[in-house]
Formats: sequence, structure tokens, C-alpha cells
Amino acid sequence: MTTGFPDVRPAPEDRYEPFPITDTQLAYVLGREDSYEYGGVAAHGYYEYEGAIDSARFTAVWNRLIERHDALRLVVDVDLRQQRIVPTVPTFEPTEHDLRGLSVGERDAKLAELRTTYSHVVIDPGTWPLWHVAISRIDDQVSRIHIGFDGLCFDYLSWRLLLAELTALYADPAAELPAIELSFRDYVLATEELGSSELYLRSERYWTKRLASFPSAPVLPAGSGNGEGRANTRFTRREAGLEPRRWQELTTRARSLGLTPSAFMMAAFGEVLAAWSGETRFALNIPGMNRLPLHPEVEKVIGEFASVSVLEIDHDPAATFIERAERIQDTLWDDLEYSHYSGLRFMRELTRRDGNSNRARMPIVLTSTLGWSDGERTPLDGRVTEIFSLSQTPQVSLDVQIHEADGELYYNWDTVDSAFAPGLIDDMFTAFRELLERLADSAELWDQTDIGVVPLSEARLDGRHLDRGTDLVPDLFVARATSRPNHPALIDGPTTITYGQLLDQVNRIGNALALQDDRPIVAVLVGKGWQQFAAVYAVLTSGGAYLPIDVSLPADRVRSILERSGAAAALTESTLRPDLRDAVAQSVSVLVDVDGPAVADAATERTHLASAASDLAYVLFTSGSTGVPKGVMVEHGGLVNCVLDTVETFDVSTADASIAVSALHHDMSGFDVFVALTAGSTVVIPDADRHRDPEHWSDLVADHRVTLWCSVPAMLDMLGSAATTQLPSLRLALTGGDWVPPQLLGKLRERAANVGLISIGGPTETTLWNIWRRVDVVDPAWRSVPYGVPIANTSYLLLDSGLRPVPAGVVGEMYCAGPGVARGYLGDPERTAASFPLHPATGERLFRTGDYGRRMAGGEIEFVGRRDRQVKIGGHRVELGDVESALASLPAVETAVVTPVVAGDGHSCRALVAHVVGDSDAGTIGGALLELLPLHMVPATFRFVDALPLTANNKVDYRALTAIGAGAPVSVTRREPSTALEKVVAAVWQEILNVPDVAVDDNFYALGGDSVIAITVTKELREVLVDPGIDLRMLLDSLTVERLAKNLLAAEPMPGRLNEVAGIYLEILALSDAEIATELREQH
Repeated sequence: MTTGFPDVRPAPEDRYEPFPITDTQLAYVLGREDSYEYGGVAAHGYYEYEGAIDSARFTAVWNRLIERHDALRLVVDVDLRQQRIVPTVPTFEPTEHDLRGLSVGERDAKLAELRTTYSHVVIDPGTWPLWHVAISRIDDQVSRIHIGFDGLCFDYLSWRLLLAELTALYADPAAELPAIELSFRDYVLATEELGSSELYLRSERYWTKRLASFPSAPVLPAGSGNGEGRANTRFTRREAGLEPRRWQELTTRARSLGLTPSAFMMAAFGEVLAAWSGETRFALNIPGMNRLPLHPEVEKVIGEFASVSVLEIDHDPAATFIERAERIQDTLWDDLEYSHYSGLRFMRELTRRDGNSNRARMPIVLTSTLGWSDGERTPLDGRVTEIFSLSQTPQVSLDVQIHEADGELYYNWDTVDSAFAPGLIDDMFTAFRELLERLADSAELWDQTDIGVVPLSEARLDGRHLDRGTDLVPDLFVARATSRPNHPALIDGPTTITYGQLLDQVNRIGNALALQDDRPIVAVLVGKGWQQFAAVYAVLTSGGAYLPIDVSLPADRVRSILERSGAAAALTESTLRPDLRDAVAQSVSVLVDVDGPAVADAATERTHLASAASDLAYVLFTSGSTGVPKGVMVEHGGLVNCVLDTVETFDVSTADASIAVSALHHDMSGFDVFVALTAGSTVVIPDADRHRDPEHWSDLVADHRVTLWCSVPAMLDMLGSAATTQLPSLRLALTGGDWVPPQLLGKLRERAANVGLISIGGPTETTLWNIWRRVDVVDPAWRSVPYGVPIANTSYLLLDSGLRPVPAGVVGEMYCAGPGVARGYLGDPERTAASFPLHPATGERLFRTGDYGRRMAGGEIEFVGRRDRQVKIGGHRVELGDVESALASLPAVETAVVTPVVAGDGHSCRALVAHVVGDSDAGTIGGALLELLPLHMVPATFRFVDALPLTANNKVDYRALTAIGAGAPVSVTRREPSTALEKVVAAVWQEILNVPDVAVDDNFYALGGDSVIAITVTKELREVLVDPGIDLRMLLDSLTVERLAKNLLAAEPMPGRLNEVAGIYLEILALSDAEIATELREQH
């Protein structure tokens, strides 16, 4: 075993013998396959130079370079993975285009056509030359040179060396350049020996140790071409730079901090990637131009020397830009010490780790040649000027190149624009340019955590302005009851309560309660019925805050809530359960039954105690992630703001009637209690013993001509399913508090043809709801109904974990601002501080929702999912809502929920379980999902149920489903191949992967496969099955024996042939050597 670099000895006698292609060249060869994401292209560089040149002189010089440099005579045998130098080649003559007789318009069109053609050339690697040169004569003085080269023959640094020699020889065609004894072949063969050295093995150990936790590439918002149309991958260039003054300022400041210019540029690029990906840990593909110091002439040789490394970026939002940049610099230094293990091999190990197929592993690239002398941007001693260039690389979607010339910084972004959301690359490029300028102009910015990559205005969505006046909700109710005392307010079974009667009862309860002016919290434990409404307004008009408690709760739970709330009084009813009455009596000092004699005997006249906007209106206890309920304190200002905007926006009036299906302890009840009654509408109350019966709801809607509905989606869905008659009166259905499926509107309109659907959202901590969207037509492309826009006087901010704004179209956590933001959690200052931060720039008080969303092109917010509904599987970030949306799109699925099965480490997810309501089976559903989702997003287990469990608030009970799913099997019994074709495929895999056996559902990558082995398997299957039509994409899109066999059968032009050939092969395979010999003798 060697400990240092191997010796290299020039071997001119073997100069034309074949030699292996390098790891980088192999990657380029594989990328030519359109089976891979962003594949179907060559690694190709293209340049255009314009000026006054002598074509004959240029051609003569180019032919001298062909003779001088082996790389210009190189060809590659893809099948053998070898390359060789062609000893002699014909004299090269560039293609010439004479454009002198064309009009300006015709000439420009022809030049554009040539650029389109030449910039994306894919050259046959086995045919000389692997480069192309053309000259366009624009007029008698000016020509344009078109030069392109395949990355298989040389890299960017070699191109700069070649260009320098081209310039020197053009200036003096008789000049003699120093001879070069070393060849690219000599270098490659020497580096092959490096694999057995201690340098290599030490590096391999370093990278292997990092494999398990190494991050993936950043995921940017995708466009329609992401992963599709691979053969049509086309690159677009954007370029800009920094003038010498600013660039000098940046490099001086960076070096004073111990940063190399390249590390600084990587840090700046990392800032932009972090903003647009929403990720704090990701990796970049960093090509290197370093040549191992194996020989004194190594820097003079032209060839494909480029290597690839992967850089882990840990973007800590709490750190300053300097600290983040220093971390990148430290990582670069550490990685450089262990750079002798190929980054491409490491990527293949990452692919094997994650079980991926044809997805590009590290498609975002940053190439820096800072520190290398690029000379001037005007080659041929200034006779020509570079006017255009473009690079393309297979399995790359964003390629950033950074270099310096004439004291200026230049950077190019070559991108597959179709891979990204429309406008995204333009926005990122602009942000990168502006960031570099700001960092050059402001030394103070380097010490900040938020360096302004995204302006706050881009992440903020404000509702309209509404002057809400000074009246609060209890004032509005009293005014309404006073002005229309005979209008029906409540219908409770056979009983109709007018506004005047309701106000009388409110006053009786208030007088019986006799609250003092200390604005206490009053618990309301009253069952479903009209007295609930009277109890609420009795508390509010007394200056107190009401605390609704579900009367079906256990006594201990009620006692705990009362003790934590510090409630001074309670309103109950005579039918309250004895154990509850005892619990309440032990916890409060004042207890009043709303149907008791104290209330019946009380006066109906009363002076109402006014409240201020900053006073508490109510406290709602919601479930907490720790199991301890949180008491959300909501103030009057936020309540009246929501109520007034709802009434005005949806024209709620005395002509309307709503149905109170939501429980009082759920904030959706606020529509009936506050919106309807302040607008003068009538509220219909379901019978207490049938308040969960959707058929009863349907009857009430029909009988009382109900026009308005407000509930969680599950209850609205139940109405649509249970209704047996048409419901023409229903004009508006507000629904929220849970995911709103797009198909809900169509289902509802089957029974309520005139209904309009309003998706409302917002957590309890932001008062009732604070965002909405009218849904008149469902876009088939929707995964869920868009969240919408904020209500009046409120705002939504999409921020990252460091409270920094995220760009439009990028997923961020939703924060709320405005009057609806609650005061906090009762008696819990720690959780209040954690959930209600101040915005670091504006000082606004915010609420952290825990929900993720993105700002859509039209300005609306799309709800993406909960913070706790995002998992990682095999290195992939998976939003469970995306899987559920795909399931919901299948005709056989009515609804579905997906839950994770947590791995043994307690953090990562080892599988997904789908809980499905629908008439189908796991095979059918799983197969359909494979057409919609990548393999890692398809659930391992499908549970078919009659209905999804709901919480007490009629939301899907995710906790219960997760617990059930955790106990479900996440894999099936290994199934052996059954058909002849499956057996042959399994046998080929077994032999090439060198594994003991292969089941039909084993994953190719989990068995040890990679992209290189996949090519070998494909070739073997072509030979064994005598079918040249088997392509690499079939394997990469299948990944299991069973699915590959199905895809092969689906693609065969002669049905039955493959299984027949496979059967014959198996018969031959089963023969012994003696039996084969006998068969051959008999045939002859």
C-alpha cells in the first residue's frame, strides 16, 4: 500500500493505447441517457467570439493545436468505458456561414438559429472530433467564431489554457511552444493507482462516516418540466458581475475574516438557496479544477481533469452571515484534506442510501475558478470579444460559474428553466446580484442574521382596511336586540326566542350572576340549546370573559380546566351531571343555573358594563402537543374585527338563517353566536340529543330555509352525504379548521345547488378565523383549496425558522399579525413567549401558527401542511398532505389520511401508512400512486376503513390514526418471483449485484445497485431476453423485479414473447454442462 501520490512516468510508446475513462467522464456518459432527470444532454461548453479575424490564419493555428494536444484527438468507447487518442486525423476545416448578403433582420435570425443549434450539440463520443468550430462572416471585416466542445475531451481550465495558446499562435504563427512530454493518458493511469493508497482509504473512511447524515440537495419550487421531458433538457444563461471597486471591497473584507473569495461566494449563494428552498441543511455540487501534483508538466496538459466534491451547508438562521460563511470555509478546509475519494462515488452511495432511481442527486452546481488566472475577456490579443457562452451538464438544473477577469467579478447562471417555477430563477438571480452589491457596500450587513435576501413585503399579505368603529360585539348585539326585539333570534326545537326575549334572558342571567367590576373569567357549562347563547352574552355584557366547557368531559378534566383558568364563577344548568356539578362547585365561588329560580326571578332591566378592545372576550382551551390543554385568551378588539368583516363581506343580514352545528367550545361556533346575532339573523339549533346527526341537520336546513352554514369540513361533508332532499335555501357554507378537500364543493352542490363555498382558516389563537377564500369553481390542479387572503386589518407573514421572510412561491411557516392575535395562553408565560414572538424588524406581535404555506402567483396563500405533518424518508422531505392529495385524486378513494411509522431513532420515518375510505385494494391503489408519486412517497401499507376517526371537535383524529398505523405491518412477506420473466430478472439482479436471493418487491438500490450497475443490468437483460428495446429508463422507473417485469410486458410489441424467451433461458440455465454438451452434439 502506498502512502503518498503515485509516480507518473510518461509513456509515449503507449500513447495511442486505450485507457479507462475517469469518474467524471463516466458521469457525463451516463448523463447522456435520457432515462435520468435532466439527462439526454452532453456535458458541453459553447462560446461565441466576434471581431476581425483571418479565417485561414485561425484555421491553421487550430490545426497546430490539434497536433499538439492529444485531447483534441480523443474519442470514447461508451460500451467499454475506455478512451483513446486517434494517431492521425484529417486537416480540420471549420464550417463557414456567409451572411454578408443578408439583411440585418435575416442575418440576426440566422445567427440566432446557429446559436440554438450549436449551443446544445450532442456529439457522438466515439467519433472524432468531440468539438466543433464554425465561422460566420457577418460583413467584410467582422466574423463570428462558434466554438463548442464536449466535456469528455477537456474541462474549463483546459479550455482557458487552449485559448491562451490559440492567442499566442495567432499572434505569431511561427512561434514554437515548449514541448509537453506528459500525456493525459499518463496522468489517468497514475491516478488509477491512487485507489490503493492510504491517502485514498483515509478519505474514503472520512466520507463513509458522514454518509448516514449527509443532507440532500436543496429542493427549489418545481416547474412543469421538473423530471419530465428529459430528452428536451435545454439550458438558458443569465450573467452579471461586479465592477472592480466593489469586487475589491468584497475580497478585501473576506480575506480579513479568513475567508477565501470562493468560500465567500459559496456563502452568498447559500443564502439565496436557503431562502428559496426553505432548508437549513443542504448540499452543493462543487466541481474542482485541481490537478494532482504528479508531474512538473501536469499544469500544461489539456484533458478532462475536473473532479467533483459535495459541500454540506449548515445554514443556521440564528448565526450572522460572517458565522455562516466561516462555517462553510471550515467545512471546505476539512473536506479538502480528504479529497482523494471521488465525490461522484459518494453521490452513488447517497443514491444507494436513499433508494432513489433516476433523480438527479446533486443538480445544483457552483463552479469557482477564482484564484486561477483567467487573463482577459478579449482573446486573440483583443481582436475578438466573447459575446456569448453557455454550458450544459447532464443531471444538472442550476449551474453557477464564477470567475474573475480584468479585476472584475463575472458570474453566469446556466439553468434548465422548465425545471423551476415560472420566474423563480429570475428572482433568485436578481436576489444574488443585489446581495453581492449590498455586502460590498455595507460592512455592517455581514454581522446581521437577516441580510435581506428577501424583502419583507414579498412575504407579507395584508387584508383590506376596515374602520371597525368603537362598538364591540356585546354592544352590537344589544343594539340589534333593541332595534328589532320581535325578530326571531333562536329556534330551538318547538321554541322560538325573539331578540327581545333573548336580551331579557341575558339581563336576568347577568343580574343573577352579579359580577363585580373586576372582569373575571366565567365558565359556561350549558348543554346544546338556546340558553348557551344567553349565557355567553350575559357574561360579555357584564364585562367578563366566558370560558366554554364541554359538558361531556370527565369531571377531573373539568376541575383541571377550572383550576388552571382561575374562573371566579360558572353558569350551568339544572340538568348538569352530579359529578360535574361537584367539580364546578369546588372550583368557583359563584355558581348560577341559567334555568334556575335565581335567574327566573331576576329583573330584565340592567346596566351593561362596557368593555375595552383590549379586554378579554373569551378563553378557549385547546389540546396541546404536550397533552396539557392551552387556554387561549382572545380579546374584544380581535373578535369585533372578525365579526364585522364577515358580516360585511358576505352580506349577512336579517334575511339569513344559520344552523348551529358547531359546539360552543369550538371557535367555529362564533359564526352563530356572534356573526349571525350581531347581523340580526336567525340561528337554528339542533336538538341536544341529535346534535351530531347529519340527517337531522339536513331536515332543519330544509324546514327552516337555512341560508348559512359554518363548521369543520368533516361535518359539511356529512351533510352532503346524508341529505335526502334538495337544500335550495343554502346560499353560503363556511368551512375550515381542517383540510378542505377540493371535491367538497361538487359533492355539496349535488344537494345544495345554490351554495357558495367559503374556505376559512386560522388557528384559535388568531380569533375565529383570519383568512378566507370564496370557492366558486374548483381547479382540477388544486391539491387542496387555497387558503386565501387575510381578513380586514390582519396580516399573514411567511417566515423561516429565523423569522426571516421567504420568497413568493416558497414554503414558509405562517405567522399572523393584527388585532386578532390572542393575548396568549392563560397562566403559561413560557408557551406564550414561544408562540407569540415579536417580529425582529417591525416589532409587531405575531402568532406562530405551526402551519406551512406559500404565496401563490395571484397573491393568495396556499396551505401546505402542519409543521408536525412533514417527515423525512430516505433523505427526502415528504409532506404527508401531498401523498393524501394524490390519494384523493384517485376515483376509488373517497378520502384518505397518511401517517408515518417512526424509525427506531425516534425521529426519522421508516414507512408511510395510508388509511383509506373507499372501495379498492392495496395493489390497485399502490399501483395507481406509482404513476403519480416517486417510490419513496408511496405508502408501504394500506388500511381500508369505513370512516376516519374524528376528535370531539369533528376534526380528523391524526393521533389515533398514527397510533393505529404504528402497529400496522410496514412490509409484506417476501414474495419469490413467480413468472418466467420475473425469475430471469431476479436472476440477473442476483448475479450482478452479488446477493444471495432477490424477492419481487426488493428495491434495486437497497440491494446495492447504483447508476453504473443499472447500465450493466440493462445490457445483460437485453442479451438474455434478446430484446435491444429494453432501455435504462425501464429499470430506473421500476426499481423492483415485479414492476420491471410488468413494464417490460407492457412495452413488448409481441405479447407473450418475453415470457416465452425467459422460459427458454431458464430451461437452458437449468442444464448441466454435460447436458448442454449432449444437446449441442445432437444438434450437429
